Amino acid sequence: MKIQKKDSPLHPPVLGRRLAHIARLVPPGARLADIGTDHGRLIAHLAATGRIACGWACDINPKPLAKAQRLVAALGLGDTVTALCCDGLSGITPQMADHIVIAGMGGDLIAGIIGGWEHRRHSGVRYLLSPMTRPEALRGFLYTGGYILEQESCVREGRFVYSVMSAAYTGHPVQPDDLTLYTGAIRDMSIPDNLLYIQVLIRRLRVKAAGIETAGQDAGRWRNLLEQLEQLAGTAGQR
Repeated sequence: MKIQKKDSPLHPPVLGRRLAHIARLVPPGARLADIGTDHGRLIAHLAATGRIACGWACDINPKPLAKAQRLVAALGLGDTVTALCCDGLSGITPQMADHIVIAGMGGDLIAGIIGGWEHRRHSGVRYLLSPMTRPEALRGFLYTGGYILEQESCVREGRFVYSVMSAAYTGHPVQPDDLTLYTGAIRDMSIPDNLLYIQVLIRRLRVKAAGIETAGQDAGRWRNLLEQLEQLAGTAGQR
């Protein structure tokens, strides 16, 4: 008997925990652009399960985009998902997509992609974002640029824990404090991965503060932030 592989054309692609977490935030019937689609698993999964009305698999590199095209074709999703070779959001308009996923990149790069989009102030677009590094830089860009973090939660995958955020443009910039920069909308410490994210952040900032003090410099800013983070993490044990 022939055993079907888990990525057989008969089945949607299996997603890891991070991409599955993002997929759950996509509302039914969304028109979605997956920026930096790479292998195309996320958008193929969303289309194969009937989650999205249409989708755009976007990547600046032809080779990974070709992999996404092959996956889409194998699943018979050519009428739903279109592959688009473009730099960031340059090939997308709000008429094409009302939800935009940018994941698996650094926070600075994601901020640059959104900031460079000519439609970045369109209020009808929702951004589903998951930075691999420097999430604080992305949050700073969003808050000061007039965006709101509608929700944010964390997911552990392998040895790492990632933030996943949903953002939209409001036109009302704010200047975030350090706690907001480093935690965004992550507040529910009854969720284990949220608590783990804060605990990892605390360990990292302790090392940073100690290094600054060893160099004979003032680490007051980071000690103050650490105290706030420790209070936030401590709320889980007080419930």
